[in-house]
Amino acid sequence: MTDNNFFNENNIKFSSDGININQDNINLDESNINQYQNTNLNIRESNNSINNNNGNIIIHSIKENMDDDQISLHLNDEIDKYQIVSNQGFFEKWIGISRDDPLFKEKAGILVAVIFMIIPGLLLSSFEPLIYQHYVEHHYPYYTKDEMASKASRLKSIGDALPFVSSFISGPLIGLISDRIGRKKVLFFCLGCAFLDIIFQILCFQNYWMWPMFVTHFITGFSSASDPVLFAFIADITCKDERSRISALIGMTIGVSTLLTPLMTIGLLNWKAISIPYFSLMFYTICGLILFCLKESFNFCEGKPISKERRIAQYKSKKHSSNPFKSIYNLFKTSWYIGAYAILYFMFSFSLQDSSTTLYMYSKVRYDWSATQVSYLTCAVGACVIIWSVVCSGLLRFITDRGIVCVALLVSSVMHVLYAFSFDQYMFSVCICLGSFSLMLVSILQSIISKATPSDMQASILTGVTVLSSLSSFIGALSSENLFAYFISSSAPFYFPGMHFLIDSVIIFLTFAFSFYALKKIQEPPSQEESHTSMGIIDQRYKPLNDEL
Repeated sequence: MTDNNFFNENNIKFSSDGININQDNINLDESNINQYQNTNLNIRESNNSINNNNGNIIIHSIKENMDDDQISLHLNDEIDKYQIVSNQGFFEKWIGISRDDPLFKEKAGILVAVIFMIIPGLLLSSFEPLIYQHYVEHHYPYYTKDEMASKASRLKSIGDALPFVSSFISGPLIGLISDRIGRKKVLFFCLGCAFLDIIFQILCFQNYWMWPMFVTHFITGFSSASDPVLFAFIADITCKDERSRISALIGMTIGVSTLLTPLMTIGLLNWKAISIPYFSLMFYTICGLILFCLKESFNFCEGKPISKERRIAQYKSKKHSSNPFKSIYNLFKTSWYIGAYAILYFMFSFSLQDSSTTLYMYSKVRYDWSATQVSYLTCAVGACVIIWSVVCSGLLRFITDRGIVCVALLVSSVMHVLYAFSFDQYMFSVCICLGSFSLMLVSILQSIISKATPSDMQASILTGVTVLSSLSSFIGALSSENLFAYFISSSAPFYFPGMHFLIDSVIIFLTFAFSFYALKKIQEPPSQEESHTSMGIIDQRYKPLNDEL
């Protein structure tokens, strides 16, 4: 602790700009003594960064009722933060994770775990259509090619929609359990549900069954809360200013997974299609082993350790509900800001189902593609997602994540129109790759909501968002695949396989309009770090302005 005699008129001056402290006369505690005597720092609240200036430290957000000891503690804390940031290399500054961070293993580990959690889902997305196609060909051999595709698409719409029903029912309970007993236990439960579903997919493919897979798909929906629990894990171990960048890195992990998985899919399809679910089980096992090695995140709050007593007290002080409708209501009750971005998540989740559920059938009917060609396109999409993620991570240093959401939605709306009218397979491929920019919206929107959510309600609120999006995804999966099935059938007034893309382009444009309104009219709430810290001083970790890219 610095000597209170340090706070005299020769060393500290109060002004309208804040508090000016003569840098040459600062004596820090033993761990930092004389380390910054000749360093000129300027901490500016307007841009949340430190900039070398003219020999003073200017703190804008120190409160009037703080005593000398509190100010001294705060100065030491901020200089420590500056030292950590200034010692980082270019790559560490870009990705926002320092090797000196005590939670480096957890931050890097969860990103790797996400990769091994995404890969099985992408592998199975190429295998599941084969199950429906295999079933229809066996039970309806007299159907024409388009009739088989239409029938398989209708069956697939049911299989894709069922998990969202159980997710809607169980989502709030899963989030509540996560806040109470920990994130890792819930993630292990999710992996167990995925294991069960894969085993029954193997049995259904071999025996031409359908209903057992529908049952296990419904059960798998209980584990759909893994996404918000993962984001709650990240929120526990990160402070506010690094959370958006970590979320952008999740977009990069999606890109890496999307790039690597199709290459594996092509090889496995050329070898034995039935091998795909077995490899999926292997990747889920690796994911579980990685999670096992990480610390339990709910023992931390905004990247800082908290006691068990404080965590339990925080949990009991909040009202929780396992009712999905009440969970949705609480989103809007918590704040209009959270409610507005939950609406954006709801609307985007609806439109996201068109490309994610119909890509295989659409390309097969319209361009006569095989599973191998679809895998090549998916690989190209993965490469583009990686590029977009790097670009997005850099852009977050200059523009807000809310601004990126607006741009991504507008781009997605335009791309959906082009999807619908892409009569040439090359035009369709280019548009899909350009439109992959919007795939990062899921993680960015969850990050926006997470930053506005109290730390002890992370999983509950994010699961409430998932419950809301489960409802829209359920409707989106049914409507997209059935619209596609209808407009390629003989009962349609005209043949137009891309109708569902055209309809969704209008919905996405309306979503863009609402996001632009939210950006301009809805003010971002105060930082959760600021509202929960014991001193309430500064809500951001400051970084050198002259080191920004």
